[in-house]
Amino acid sequence: MHATSPVEYRTHRIKKTFTIIGLIIFILSLAFPAYLIKVSVTNPINTIVKTNVTENHSQTAHVATPSLTTYSQLQTSYPETVHCSCTQTSISYSSFLGIRHKLHEICSSEFISQEWISYLSSNQFPVLSNDFRAISPMLFKALRSLCEVSQQMVHHNIMQFLSNEYVSTSVTPANLFHVQIQTRLDQLRSAMSESFSLTFSMIRETIQANALFSGLGTNFQLSVENNNVSTVPLLYNGCSCALSSKCITPAAIYNSTNSEILFVVPGFYKGCYVMESLLQSDLRCFYNQTCLDKLSSYYSLPTKFHVLNEANLNMFSINSTIADLLRRLMIEEQEMILSYENYYNRCSPSACSYSFQEPYMYEKVEIVRAETHLAHLIGTVIGIIGGTIAILHILMSTLIKLMI
Repeated sequence: MHATSPVEYRTHRIKKTFTIIGLIIFILSLAFPAYLIKVSVTNPINTIVKTNVTENHSQTAHVATPSLTTYSQLQTSYPETVHCSCTQTSISYSSFLGIRHKLHEICSSEFISQEWISYLSSNQFPVLSNDFRAISPMLFKALRSLCEVSQQMVHHNIMQFLSNEYVSTSVTPANLFHVQIQTRLDQLRSAMSESFSLTFSMIRETIQANALFSGLGTNFQLSVENNNVSTVPLLYNGCSCALSSKCITPAAIYNSTNSEILFVVPGFYKGCYVMESLLQSDLRCFYNQTCLDKLSSYYSLPTKFHVLNEANLNMFSINSTIADLLRRLMIEEQEMILSYENYYNRCSPSACSYSFQEPYMYEKVEIVRAETHLAHLIGTVIGIIGGTIAILHILMSTLIKLMI
């Protein structure tokens, strides 16, 4: 057996001593973490965390007796929340609205004037009963009547509409206000047209249902045979006036001697009734100077009349029938004169309120529960133990080397 040398014995003793010392230090180093874990388990403590948080806070402001300029600014800046209560909730339309209308040019032309009708009536030559010259005075008298009825009805309905009241408990924004008024005017035009069409249709159907005689004898003729009087319906292009009041044929000027057609009047018709013929006619000839001069040449007076101006047409065309014109009550143009300022002044809001978002900073307090704190503590202890072992390993190795 090999004998242990003094050096080896001394080295062995040093290593053993430092191992015991390191073990003691390691055990002592565990005492403090163990104590912390014990305290955390037996006396759990929630941790309070405080942070500063900024949020938007809704605020409401009020403006007394705002002017229109102030309201417009508020409406631009706070369109969703501004509210202004009206002191006057019912406001007459006439206080802020004006309506101008213009009928078709024929209604202001010389072609429905007494001068023109007298010119048509003063023909000095014998004409056939179906000649345009025989029925033209009645055609233009009927056209003048339609213009007058349209003008009266439109004027009456507009005055009635303007006498009504616009009701709003709060100020209506300008853009919405314009849309509302325009919509109500459109409804007014539609109601006027429907009312007129219904009344006019009832009159026409009543005349047809009762088979009333035309004053010009254009729908029925009387026939006397064996002292018996009977009526014979006239035909227009194969259409019998006994079956329909709308039978028509193109209007023409004839040679009174041999019934030869001299001139077919463009756009005009003759038929069972003057009114029914007129409704299906149009005014194209009166937009053409050549046509008008040709027509005038078959009348006895050489009076010069001027054609209608096509540039004045807006809603209609030169081929629009008189029935087309009547569906819109002959309204060619209608202008809305709207004053939002007058409406606002009549509404006269006493105050406006609006809401806005304002930054608001406050301290937010959060509580971290003990379970979360304990888990963090255990992780820390494990880290301490690992670090202690590493330090002791390095320290012991170094000291042993120095002392050997």
